[in-house]
Amino acid sequence: CERSSGAQESIWCMHRSPMARSRDAIVFANGSQLYRMTSEPDIGDILRAEGYRLTPPRRHVWEVLAAGHGHLTVEEIARRVATREPSINLASVYRSLALFESLDLARESVLGGSGGGRWELAHPDDQFHLVCSSCGDVQHHGGAMVDDIRRHLGDDHQFEVDAIDLRVTGRCSRCGPT
Repeated sequence: CERSSGAQESIWCMHRSPMARSRDAIVFANGSQLYRMTSEPDIGDILRAEGYRLTPPRRHVWEVLAAGHGHLTVEEIARRVATREPSINLASVYRSLALFESLDLARESVLGGSGGGRWELAHPDDQFHLVCSSCGDVQHHGGAMVDDIRRHLGDDHQFEVDAIDLRVTGRCSRCGPT
């Protein structure tokens, strides 16, 4: 779960596996309102609860991210959005992604290689990225290690962690050992 504070305190919890389907629970809480859904969240409801409008670019970018089931570059997102609505430009895609990231709905991860960051729907910190240095495949892996790191930094270093974005490189099972 991520907690943001400000004029309105909100908590956004999203628990999905890379193979998430409609039975996975998604929870969004804003003040006293709690949304618990068993399918993709209604981006319009979430944005309105945070004081934003659902514009066509935001809707299309969200739909591409939700359907992407992966780690997409901004250019890949823009291409997919353009097939739906050619009038939406790259700047609108960047603005939509920035808003989604500020609301903890999406996250950008630098996974190595060329092309900068890759975007996906937000997920808990306890899922980290396994990046194949041969084929570029990216997989999520869960485990208690991230919680151990968070606890260690807090207890031993008095450092309050906002987010952890862990990337591990190596070779996937398809590519085999070096």
